[in-house]
Amino acid sequence: MVAPSEDGSVNPLQLQWKNPELLAFLDAQKGLVGAGQPVLDVNNVMQYFSTSPFYDRRSNNEHVRMQSAALVAQIMATTMLSGEELMRTITKKQEEELRRFTGLEYALVHARPPACFVIHKRWRRSPDQVDAPLSAFYVIHDCVYQAPDLYTILSTRLQSTVLGLTTTLCQQREHRATFSPRRGHYGRFLTSDAPKEESPPSAKS
Repeated sequence: MVAPSEDGSVNPLQLQWKNPELLAFLDAQKGLVGAGQPVLDVNNVMQYFSTSPFYDRRSNNEHVRMQSAALVAQIMATTMLSGEELMRTITKKQEEELRRFTGLEYALVHARPPACFVIHKRWRRSPDQVDAPLSAFYVIHDCVYQAPDLYTILSTRLQSTVLGLTTTLCQQREHRATFSPRRGHYGRFLTSDAPKEESPPSAKS
């Protein structure tokens, strides 16, 4: 987490979020307590992301998640699945249900368990049509980050370039050559300071 600015807002690009309590719960749910195995996978990473400050509770994912209690009860009543198979089935059913809605949604678009997951925030217009991503988020080693947009990347690079040029020009201006009709252009070159030679220790009498 980062400290808020003077107006109380927090730049989401500077925010890093992690939920150890939920990780412990998911660990126990998978029966991996003390096993030292990764907790997050494609079946529970969206549940983990939904507790982060990046998650918009007005999204379609939240509507589906609120209805998932009845969905889970239906799956458990009609199947004999348990553990990861049950989680995989529930996740698949939720994704199918999510396609029926139009509006704001979050979708897992890339997964390389357990190290990296990529989630897009986007607008769905139909079961087969979605707009370009509004935002992208990374889940890397249990930490959630928001990916910077192209404008932020370019503006940061340009600001760094301008700062470097300004510093260089100011330094060159201070040491630029001087002109006089008698001597012409003259000045001194910018050279690094020569290392100081250590004086030999004085002999004790």
